[in-house]
Amino acid sequence: MRWLSGVLLASMVGVAGAVPITVNFMDGANEGFNDPTLGAQRQAAFNYAVGVWSSALMGTTPVVVDATMDPLGGTASAAILGYAYATTLHRNFAGAPVANTWYVGALANQLAGTDVNGAMSEIVAVFNSDVDNATVLGAVDWYYGTDANPPESPPGSGRFDTDFVSVVLHEIGHGLGFTSEVDGGTCVGGSTPGDSCGVTADCSGGSCDLSTVGTWADGSPSAYDLFLVRPAASPPRFTDMSDAQRKSATTSGNVFWDGANVVTAHGGNAKIYAPSPFQPGSSISHWDTSLTPDELHEPFYTGPNHNPGLSLNAFADEGWTVGPTTTTSSSTTTTTTIPFGGDDTGCVPDSRDRLKCGDAIGKAFGNAIRAVIKCHKKQADDRFNGVSDTITGPAEDLCANGPNGGRSAKEKLDAAIGKVSFLCSASQLAAAATQESTLFAGQTNAASLDAQNGDVYCETGTAIDPSGDDAGQIPSTKDRLTCADTVGSELGKLAAAVIKCHQKQADAVSAGKTFDENACEELDPVKHKSAVEKYGAAMSKLDTKGICTQTCLSRPNRDALGANVLAQIEAANQVAYPCP
Repeated sequence: MRWLSGVLLASMVGVAGAVPITVNFMDGANEGFNDPTLGAQRQAAFNYAVGVWSSALMGTTPVVVDATMDPLGGTASAAILGYAYATTLHRNFAGAPVANTWYVGALANQLAGTDVNGAMSEIVAVFNSDVDNATVLGAVDWYYGTDANPPESPPGSGRFDTDFVSVVLHEIGHGLGFTSEVDGGTCVGGSTPGDSCGVTADCSGGSCDLSTVGTWADGSPSAYDLFLVRPAASPPRFTDMSDAQRKSATTSGNVFWDGANVVTAHGGNAKIYAPSPFQPGSSISHWDTSLTPDELHEPFYTGPNHNPGLSLNAFADEGWTVGPTTTTSSSTTTTTTIPFGGDDTGCVPDSRDRLKCGDAIGKAFGNAIRAVIKCHKKQADDRFNGVSDTITGPAEDLCANGPNGGRSAKEKLDAAIGKVSFLCSASQLAAAATQESTLFAGQTNAASLDAQNGDVYCETGTAIDPSGDDAGQIPSTKDRLTCADTVGSELGKLAAAVIKCHQKQADAVSAGKTFDENACEELDPVKHKSAVEKYGAAMSKLDTKGICTQTCLSRPNRDALGANVLAQIEAANQVAYPCP
């Protein structure tokens, strides 16, 4: 299917188990994806988009994409952005779920467990390099960033550069199976006679013969067509209709997808684009424009969209194995989230706003933990040096809890969350509030920072805080004080570093990229710079100094404290990144 802009609009990456997708950039030297100025950006954005699909779909048989950027032309207000299609279709192969039904090569490979089309690529994708010139779409160019935030071009015009990642996601999705076998007409005359109207050509210089609309283009329905229905018709299902009935349905404005996975995600049948008159290349093979929020596979480019959305559910209906996801639905929205997995609780957010919120909440709590530990260190140092209880107790409370003119750890935490609250879901804000109450509680709450202070300043002796708010005892020697201060500081660094690993993991998965979270968090086999290894190195330095002579801070006990912090941060990951 092609995706257009303006009035005409009708390498392996991924997580474990993800379908391997390889891209062949087929352009010649110094052109298209090999352009000396833009080529590297184009390839990076294309691979990013491919990574989103690779992470979302599971499989073992490689999918090969042949990609080019060609000058497809256009005007100042309209242009073909690109098109993509499956190179082969397959039916009645070993493992085919439904007889006499076409499956695109990429899906057939997974169902058959082998490469059914041999050395041939599974998808061909072509994109319009002319969008980057000053004539086609005027000042609007391709945007090759991966943050779904194209600039206004020119500033103040209200027009924005076209997000390349979104268009690649859309087109590759067609090649993966989001396409109907209902005939869309044939080009007559012109420069592309015999081509399918709107799929690989716009019948330039000729016309589109629509007399065959309603027939099966290759003699049988596709897996996509199995789920198309016109509820008011008799029979309602496309595969049961006559050619004439299907032709009538294509312009009825009343075609829906009724596959179980889409119905569950959407809260009912999802509408398919079936306008009158028939729109070659757009009708039937796209979601309807009435869906809210906008779906990736609607026929018109309306702005950045990096979320496969309902199309991923449609692929599950067709036979794809979809990655481990949790879906929430209503009559108007569809969201898809991916659990972190392993030791980490929580789910990767389904939207950019929720992701930004989660990242900010995580960072804020990491900073707050380190700030409170610093308050406790100051308290311990003061008490060791003889500062009176009446001064130290309130001073520590002002440092950690406030009110202190916005300078306390708790006030800074509240301010940081407040800045991003408009991006957050209700569950994120509620979870953050609960976690804050726990961490800033007194020592009677074993999970509070005040209670865990006693695990660091752990000698038997005089209480650090006679008022009873903070646990812990005053170290008996300067060396032991330095040891406890260092352990507390390093535990805070460990907590913040693990939180940062979780942020990187969430950002990578959301972007369809791979990230070795274990190397960041626990074991870096190359540089040995993981959060846990850095904590271990700091503990080894203390061993070398020989200052940790208190039994409660023996090396095994310090290692156990680190393991406990790691477990707490992993369990609390769902605060910033809750599952629906």
